Amino acid sequence: MVSGYPDFHKPIIWTDQIVGVWDQPVWASRQGIQKFFLGDIHVAAGGFDTFIDYIVPSGKTLYITVISFSRFSDEGPLWIRIADVTAGVYIMYTAAYCGHAFSLSTPIVIPGGHRLQVDAGNNGSTDSYLEVSIGGFEI
Repeated sequence: MVSGYPDFHKPIIWTDQIVGVWDQPVWASRQGIQKFFLGDIHVAAGGFDTFIDYIVPSGKTLYITVISFSRFSDEGPLWIRIADVTAGVYIMYTAAYCGHAFSLSTPIVIPGGHRLQVDAGNNGSTDSYLEVSIGGFEI
């Protein structure tokens, strides 16, 4: 055997191992669950609408790691605004003519019991459909 490497030919001692099998609800309480909010919404010219209104369950924390949005028309800028309504804090406000995508190295954190609200707006002079997706995980 080469020096410095473990001996892979040794038998596994099963009495030293811990193995558990849980039902999905029990397992879910022990791990993070991926969360995705997806969809497209109609926003009138010069208007805005709430796209996401979500209360993070007590005892959990929502981590947002990916945000993207785009429009289905050629005219005028669009924007999204992300807020922790419970804390009264606007977390992010961004605008673009075509859309944008963010991959966040430091997640946006929404604590349990707090309300996440995402508004989408259209600063153009014609109605538009906006596509918004937000992803992350909840622990």
